[in-house]
Formats: sequence, structure tokens, C-alpha cells
Amino acid sequence: GFVFLLVGSYQIGFGPVTWLMLSEIFPLKIRAAAMGIAAMTNFGTNWIIAAVYAPVRDLIGIGPLYACFTTLAALSVIFVHTQVPETKGLTLEEIQAQL
Repeated sequence: GFVFLLVGSYQIGFGPVTWLMLSEIFPLKIRAAAMGIAAMTNFGTNWIIAAVYAPVRDLIGIGPLYACFTTLAALSVIFVHTQVPETKGLTLEEIQAQL
């Protein structure tokens, strides 16, 4: 159950929003470099989570671990819906003015 909630929350929360927002907020002059740094940070964070997964699972158990992941994913959905501005139909300049 927690895995389903975790994946579902991530897919409507930070999953797509991160990449969509990053591609819209960086000016064209630095977009390629900024997206490269963002991707490296994302994959580096994923690596850290993968590296500590087994020790934390052994320490607290798989149920509580996935409950933590699910809680964080659900909080990300709330964050996205309350804090991330709508950018549909806006120019890059309008988006930057909102930020």
C-alpha cells in the first residue's frame, strides 16, 4: 500500500514539477548549464537515498521506512499545490516576475 501511495504522490508532486519548473525558470543564457547542475543534484540525491536505504531499512524496518517516504511524497504534493505558481501560457519574463 505504501509503495503505491509513494509512487502516486511522487508522480503528481515533485516528479514532473521539478523538471517542468526548472526548464521554465532559468534564462536561456544559462538554461543548459543550470539544467545540467539540477540533473546532477537530482541524481546525486537519488544515489544518496539508494546508498542509505538498506541500513535504514535494517534499522527501522521496511514499513516505517516507506511510511516516511510516503509522508514526504504526500507533503510534496501539498507543497506543489500551495507554493508552485501556475506557468501555463506565461512568457519566461512573466514567470521570472512571479518568482
